[in-house]
Amino acid sequence: AGNSPLGELGAAVDLDSAVALLAGNVFLWNCDGIGNNFYLFRPASGAPLVFSPWDWERSWEASCDDRFLLESNRLFRLLASHPELRRRLKERLRELVEDRFPLSALAELADSEAGRIAEAYRADPWLGGL
Repeated sequence: AGNSPLGELGAAVDLDSAVALLAGNVFLWNCDGIGNNFYLFRPASGAPLVFSPWDWERSWEASCDDRFLLESNRLFRLLASHPELRRRLKERLRELVEDRFPLSALAELADSEAGRIAEAYRADPWLGGL
């Protein structure tokens, strides 16, 4: 915990899961996720609340406004404005972009999935015969 506002918030909310949720929504450009599409649960009595995402179908939505991503939820607006949590958010986004999903890996995945989709399309009795 501690005496700082961040320490008090960290005693109530699992900040790592909050940063991960926010980073995932920013990375996937999911405007719908920060406003209301997450669960909060307490894994044990007295433990901080943990964020768990759900409902990602609006990811990469063209009409998404980047200000909405960070400003639509008061708690996430507070988290993104705190210097330490903003640093952690930037680090998590850097990890996603550079380490977990570099452009080369995404291109390889897209090619692989395109082949799988084409194969499934050809095998589908309704669509493949068109």
